[in-house]
Amino acid sequence: MPTEAEFLVARDAFRAAAETARRPVTPMLAAFGPQVLVGGLLTAETSELLSGHSGQMRSLADRWDRLADECAWRARVCAAAYAARAAYAAAFGAYESDHDSWEADRDRAAANEEAFTRSEPHPPQRPPSPPPWVRWP
Repeated sequence: MPTEAEFLVARDAFRAAAETARRPVTPMLAAFGPQVLVGGLLTAETSELLSGHSGQMRSLADRWDRLADECAWRARVCAAAYAARAAYAAAFGAYESDHDSWEADRDRAAANEEAFTRSEPHPPQRPPSPPPWVRWP
């Protein structure tokens, strides 16, 4: 499964492909040059073929745009999952430190036969699991 960065690269590639597919077919006709197609049936058939393909290319470009949108959305989901995981790791580190301090204070109070009323710290809540296609960098 791709990472956020890989989804962004794919998004850009799909956008570029869509842009290319939307270019008019006129340059393709010009590639034949006036010396190759001067008119007649061959010119008409070539023009018809390229015109038909231009509709298919527009449809393909629309599909590539949708794929680019999907890649952009998945990149955002990955970024949010990475941020949630980092925030959880930081919160869990703070919890461990607080818990160690709490245990030391509790043990010290017990050794000195003193009352200890401080509440035990609770671990942070884990973030929700991301979709299975999120890959960790």
